[in-house]
Amino acid sequence: MSGQDLAAIDGDISVRQLIGWLVATWPRRVLIGMVVVVPLVVGLVGGFAPAPVRDLPALPPGEPIAVGPYDLALETYFVSDQVHTRYLPEGADAWLGLVLTVRGTHTQAVSLDRRVTTVPEGLGAITLDEDVANPDHSEVLRIDDGRLATRFAPGLEVQVVSLIAVSDAEAIPDEITVQITDLESAWSFLLESETWYERERVGQVHLSRTGTVPPALVEDER
Repeated sequence: MSGQDLAAIDGDISVRQLIGWLVATWPRRVLIGMVVVVPLVVGLVGGFAPAPVRDLPALPPGEPIAVGPYDLALETYFVSDQVHTRYLPEGADAWLGLVLTVRGTHTQAVSLDRRVTTVPEGLGAITLDEDVANPDHSEVLRIDDGRLATRFAPGLEVQVVSLIAVSDAEAIPDEITVQITDLESAWSFLLESETWYERERVGQVHLSRTGTVPPALVEDER
């Protein structure tokens, strides 16, 4: 076999190898291109930007807000370790107390559900132990006498404080914005009673911190 014939064979092998390599690798090349290019394009058009949060209407402090079985009016808040002290959960050094007025509007007496008010993240709020009886509303106290405010009868208007345990009292700012969540009811066949569920957030209230703790709540003065 001549040298020209060998060169032709080598040329054919090289072409065939090249075509085979291209055919074998083009799916990987397309996939790699998609992995690199598609995220770049999506990023450029804002596809990875955080989903926009629906703006909640700003409500002034002290204005009643219709929420499920009651009207709420948030007024101010305080931070204290002299209130409800023996009930502070492990890891907490104080309570953040949301001061609000509650008026029952349902046909039956209903407890204040903690889910109707949401404080900002980063305050070091501590979730109560599930073993605590009625964890959602066992820290709601009447301001006039310091007793537990367990249920709000129709037409009853009471000023209360909803206590939230916090791990670092010094980290609580002088102003916070509290979001309000509406509730809706449904009949629970399992519990054989009316049950309230979260519906949607309906507003937010910008509150200023007060240095005055309601006297009836301060344990050292009772």
